[in-house]
Amino acid sequence: MNSHDEQLLIGYLLQALEPEQQQQVARRIQEDPLWQRQAQRWRRLLHQLEPARAAPDPPDHLVERTLQAIHRKTATAGSQEAFSGRASRWSVLDVVTVAVVLALLALLVLPAVGYQRFRAQVLHCSNNLRYLGQALCQYHHTHNHFPETPAEGPLRLASAFVPLLYQNHLLEDPARLLCYATPQRVKALQLLTVEQLQRLPEPRRRQLLARMSGDYGYCIGYLGPDGSYVPFRCQGDGHLALMADAPDPQRSGCPGKNHGPWGFNVLYASGAVRFVNVANPTGRDHLFCNRRGQVCAGCDARDAVILPGSARVLLALD
Repeated sequence: MNSHDEQLLIGYLLQALEPEQQQQVARRIQEDPLWQRQAQRWRRLLHQLEPARAAPDPPDHLVERTLQAIHRKTATAGSQEAFSGRASRWSVLDVVTVAVVLALLALLVLPAVGYQRFRAQVLHCSNNLRYLGQALCQYHHTHNHFPETPAEGPLRLASAFVPLLYQNHLLEDPARLLCYATPQRVKALQLLTVEQLQRLPEPRRRQLLARMSGDYGYCIGYLGPDGSYVPFRCQGDGHLALMADAPDPQRSGCPGKNHGPWGFNVLYASGAVRFVNVANPTGRDHLFCNRRGQVCAGCDARDAVILPGSARVLLALD
């Protein structure tokens, strides 16, 4: 469990989250054994603080008595003893009270800070998708269709849209393809044109192309009435999903973890971006598999299927 999940879990136990997030964390605790263990651990730690929450106020005249004790000690002790800090006559209860107050403040502040970081990350990601949406719309304006993901040939990966945008000078900054754009990740993401990729040996070409779309997935094509593969094209319906946070490559057809278990950003053909809640998804179309529940080409023109950039385009599954 990463630090962001820990912060959300602590906020849930302290009842400091929004009602919707409280429900999401409660469901996650029920479904995930790791979250159950961590919740039990934090409950035990917070339980130890319960007596301190009900502890009485600090003793009367604590400040005055403390100052008087310091004055008496410094008047009778040498400079070395005074410097060592033994002049204080704080009781154990005083020290425990201060420590508990500081601990409670930390437990209250950390979830709020974590939530703000989460919202900032979602906003950064949605801005990336809006930028990519503008690039895709410009490509569509020039070529009368969005970049096509082929079902055959050397570019048979969902990330094939990236070299097409790059060679048309519509995408120059690889950081726009990363939800978590650390300098190391940006440096590792190399953008190439279609011609440059085709000149590379097959293993190297597939390796570079597989990671070229970064943290995002792209909509592949669908099967026409005659069973032939048709690359995705906008049919005048801006509500169809065009890109999104990449689905989980290890769990077929499931959302990825760019934003933890809470949801994912979706770019629609209209250029709009919306954060979709995993627990309460909107719309009838499952974004990461077709209507048959298969992670392959859509069943028709209104069946959008988004694959991670490293996924091959499959027409159908046996």
